[in-house]
Amino acid sequence: MRRASLFLLLLFSLALAGCSYSTSFVVVNESKQPVEISYKYKSPTVEGAPFELYELPARIAADLLESKGGNEWQELGPSDYELDRVNRVVRVRIMPREAFRIYRFTNYRGHEDTHSSPFEEISIRGENGELKYTGEKTRTSFSEVSMSLYTLIY
Repeated sequence: MRRASLFLLLLFSLALAGCSYSTSFVVVNESKQPVEISYKYKSPTVEGAPFELYELPARIAADLLESKGGNEWQELGPSDYELDRVNRVVRVRIMPREAFRIYRFTNYRGHEDTHSSPFEEISIRGENGELKYTGEKTRTSFSEVSMSLYTLIY
């Protein structure tokens, strides 16, 4: 009986791991000038909890962006972005034809999904003005390219 339970637990764990995938939310700079992206995380759900990045900011050349995932993202070092821990804001400058990964959701099933955005606000500023999204628009303003990729084009 114990062996059967262990086998079922292992089988269930493998099934869960095999069905898991991530969806990247990416800003693509298609303008001819650098753009500044800033995003503000929601307050921690636990009062007094220290602010931590959910994941390190990362970039890739826009022409290397793959819709099926498997991208070779370059994580940014601390000197490549500005982090305001008190206000929970990240600011980064990206160059023309560069893509910037804001966030990855696990098992995202589209904008009707119950996943909630971890951000209060996202803004992109450049030569063509400013795009600013708040609330759930920080998630639903991105367009589906594939199950693994949603983009916001500037």
